Amino acid sequence: MPLLKHGFLGAEGGKARQQILKKYAEFFARLRELNDICHEYLRNLKLNREDEFEVFTVAYFIRGLITFQSLIVLLERGCLDDVRVLCRTLVHTYFRLAAIAADPSALNRIRATALSEQKERLESFKSGKRKMPPNVAGVDLDTLIAQADAALDKIGRSQTNEWELARDGGCLKDYDFAYAVLSDAVHTSLSDLRSFLKFGHKGNFLGYIYGPHDKDLATYAGYVNALQSDNLINTSKAIKRKLPASFEEFQKRSLRFTSDMPGVFNPQG
Repeated sequence: MPLLKHGFLGAEGGKARQQILKKYAEFFARLRELNDICHEYLRNLKLNREDEFEVFTVAYFIRGLITFQSLIVLLERGCLDDVRVLCRTLVHTYFRLAAIAADPSALNRIRATALSEQKERLESFKSGKRKMPPNVAGVDLDTLIAQADAALDKIGRSQTNEWELARDGGCLKDYDFAYAVLSDAVHTSLSDLRSFLKFGHKGNFLGYIYGPHDKDLATYAGYVNALQSDNLINTSKAIKRKLPASFEEFQKRSLRFTSDMPGVFNPQG
């Protein structure tokens, strides 16, 4: 295809967006409806602000909801290569909320892992192993390290990793397939780069594939819908709050929406 004058940002990109919205109107209607249900849930949520478990669990849900909205924007514009990248962020949230719903103690393991990594970075700055950023001055590293240590003492020092979270949340299938493929996009691996290259039937290079497109859009729209639906279910289960009544009907209609999806991800790219 000829190189677009302004890429995704010009008139051609706007035209492609309108074509995608028309072609996949039902998909985007479902995604936007789920977005409204998630916001309804948050508006009606009454939390115990003194309960760290509730506070952090809902924070994860909100992080996932922000990512979910960003994915809708990217899907609308045919930015499927970046959809793969950001979809892995949503999978991270999915693993965490699923693990927390299955075992509330998972939250402290998640927090301990983050605090330990933070403490390790601070100690590397203090030792000189890493150089402090030039715009940072007057930071009391000893105090920050002590604060991280105190927080670890409070919540425990048992840590976790992505595989354990997926296992504990019953998400190993997603870890073994979707997470691996999405990681290729995040790390701009060579296998992911091939999606930009066009070859002839004899393997000869023909050119680059650039610009908005809808290849696999239905697959990703279905997967994103499923992930965010599970995020809502797992959050509600973890903090023991009722789901909105509108969600039950949405699930019934979404079952058909997702059941006709092709295989979620092709490991061959």
